[in-house]
Amino acid sequence: MLAVQIVRNHRVEKNNTRRLDEKERLKVSLFRSFMTISMGMFAVFPVRAFGPETLVAAGIDHTIVIIEQGRLMGSGSNQYGQLGVSSGTGKAYYAIPAGGELSDIRKVSAGCEYNLALDGQARVWSWGRNETFQLGHGLRSQAVPRQLEYLPESVVDIAAGCSFGMALDADGNLWAWGENRFGELGDGYIDKRYIPWPVLQNVKAMAGGYDHGLAVLSDGMVMAWGRNDDGRLGDGGWDIQLKPVAVKDLTNVIEVAAGAEHSLALDADGRIWSWGEGDSARLGNGSGEDRNFPVQVQGLPTIQQISIGSSHNLALDHTGRVWVWGANDFGQAGTGTSERLITEPRMLATPEDVVMVAAGASISFAVARDGVVWGWGTGEAGELGNGGSGTQTTPLPMIGVKADVSLLGTGKL
Repeated sequence: MLAVQIVRNHRVEKNNTRRLDEKERLKVSLFRSFMTISMGMFAVFPVRAFGPETLVAAGIDHTIVIIEQGRLMGSGSNQYGQLGVSSGTGKAYYAIPAGGELSDIRKVSAGCEYNLALDGQARVWSWGRNETFQLGHGLRSQAVPRQLEYLPESVVDIAAGCSFGMALDADGNLWAWGENRFGELGDGYIDKRYIPWPVLQNVKAMAGGYDHGLAVLSDGMVMAWGRNDDGRLGDGGWDIQLKPVAVKDLTNVIEVAAGAEHSLALDADGRIWSWGEGDSARLGNGSGEDRNFPVQVQGLPTIQQISIGSSHNLALDHTGRVWVWGANDFGQAGTGTSERLITEPRMLATPEDVVMVAAGASISFAVARDGVVWGWGTGEAGELGNGGSGTQTTPLPMIGVKADVSLLGTGKL
């Protein structure tokens, strides 16, 4: 009923089945055949192998880290098997081996209570909660990683939204599955899909938020879809979009990030643009007003990477320093202060020489060049991996974990 009410002013072609029938299987097969033929006829734009560099993924209440040999370590809640250990309800306050027997993992992405992992053979694995088919195989929640079927054998990137997942193949085709009540999948429907489904072409980067998605096209334009009552799609309107629409006035973009109710984009000149919900200072412009179009975040040096939480943001500059802004009610800004809001970008004193940043719901991480993983923010479930369960307002290293930074800059990520 809720989904019907949300789209009552939109003409929606309903898909009346939640299971993939033989007709849909044939569609997937034909789509793959078409793309193989068509991409052979035209010059293929380059899609970077294994997508943006990612060594740490933070969800709502758990954290996953890629260590040597592509193995995984995790901390935090395991209520739905999101640590890949068992289906119990325990919590890990120190990092423990995660992801079962997986190895050679090149990228990991954490959703609300589940994970996606991409290995060196371009295979995608998932585990954790599966209430909305976010694991991409239609089965129940599980701790044992399972390979996703119906994806091409050339996946180069993955992105976990809160309750939906996405994959990008080497030909620039974006695939999506899982929750879809607000059009999170961008396929024109509002029904869940329990296996991957083709959505968009000519994509070179993507991001999944709480209930919206973003994609960067080969020409540097940005497309958005899903919920939009706060302007998080940046298309100049406020209406839900069941199919991708263009974000206004954005060009030359190389990376996007999707939060709970807002979005970020990084362009090739190292500038950050924000739009969506304006409260909690999440847009970084000193205003609490919602914006349904991109506005440049001021006061930053040249930025090389961005990450986004529910209502806070992280940016890594070209010198290896971390910048933060937005909500700080759980210490997720890492400033060591009691300020509830960081209204404009602020540089952290520690750590230095950072190679990547990662934000979860109300948690933040930075990986230093020596592999040390620094974390701050909420630690109630043990997701900081420092042995405690309290709020950490300044960066503190995870105990006994070093990310495999040797993968950075080698083309393996």
